[in-house]
Amino acid sequence: MAGLKIGVVVPLSGEFAPMGRQVVEAARLGAERFGLELVVRDSQGQPEDAVRAVSELGADPSIVAILGPIGRRESQAAASVAHRLALPLLTLSSVEQVNLIGPTIFRLRLSPGEQARTIAQAASERLKLSRAAVMFVDNEYGNAAALAFVQEFTTRGGTVVAVAAYDESTTNFARALDVLTGKSVFLGRSQMLGKRRADANGYLSIRREAVIDFDAIFIPDFHQRVARILSFLPEAGLQTGDGGEGVGVQLLGLAGWQGKSMELTGGLAAGAIYTDVFVGAEEGGSAEAFGRYFEGRTGRAAVDLDAEVYDALTMVGALLSDTAHDGTARARLVARLGSERNWKGVCGALSFGSRGEPLRPVRLFRFDVGGTVVPLF
Repeated sequence: MAGLKIGVVVPLSGEFAPMGRQVVEAARLGAERFGLELVVRDSQGQPEDAVRAVSELGADPSIVAILGPIGRRESQAAASVAHRLALPLLTLSSVEQVNLIGPTIFRLRLSPGEQARTIAQAASERLKLSRAAVMFVDNEYGNAAALAFVQEFTTRGGTVVAVAAYDESTTNFARALDVLTGKSVFLGRSQMLGKRRADANGYLSIRREAVIDFDAIFIPDFHQRVARILSFLPEAGLQTGDGGEGVGVQLLGLAGWQGKSMELTGGLAAGAIYTDVFVGAEEGGSAEAFGRYFEGRTGRAAVDLDAEVYDALTMVGALLSDTAHDGTARARLVARLGSERNWKGVCGALSFGSRGEPLRPVRLFRFDVGGTVVPLF
């Protein structure tokens, strides 16, 4: 593979620079295994800079593929250029539309909707849950995940009995939980129900006693807010992993649940189940080995993004291991990425669908007391 290079286009300045540096760090470790050379460019988190970087890299015939960008807008802009140049691009965006831009675009990360469909399928088929509530953050991520969960869960015969949204700036989740438990309804500011007007936040109380007629709550959000939400559950009459009075419910989440904040919840998260692609040492096997290797090289614990980037570079290296730089490397890589089935990496098996979307098996993890996680099933 002498002379083969991989372009890396990520934000190295601006708000998302720490994430960009994280990607480069993991990519270097993956590239080392196969002697690939990295050529790194700063997208600055901006579409125009991403376009400029991809255009420049694409003009170099020794560049066989590009890793990145990360954000939705810069990824869509970069993908359009890569498609025009017939250049393989492995985007780190989790937006489903990015990989639809062209046949040379491959998305590495599962979208919120794909993750939500995974947990909904598991809730129905593996956990045998039949009645769920959904409490979601009112942004693009939360809306996409909530909609996908509701569609998948109901398609499989389940019933979604309550849905409540909350603003991403809030720190008080009592009102959203009141909606889930039937104590309030959300009408919107100044709206009326009969002769009664909603309060300043748009809520209207309709009963004093909670009605908990669901056996699971799906909360698609990230660990910082999830940890706060858990502290509100007992007051809402819901029994968590910490036990105590209230109705027992199964907590369900996505990959965003993994994080330091969950270690501070005590037993509140115990028993909660979420889907992810990598958690590190707790998994054992190649994931544990990678986690130890990564920490030894970088001085920090690996997270899912590190593992996904490492897998991307080692997958490209393996697929091109018999390829010399003869002008066909890009086309060969596109063909092999599209045909490879269940390539084994530290995140488990990975294939790409006909539209460049990632295909991964269902992987579930459960929180234990203290925020540690264990593989499930």
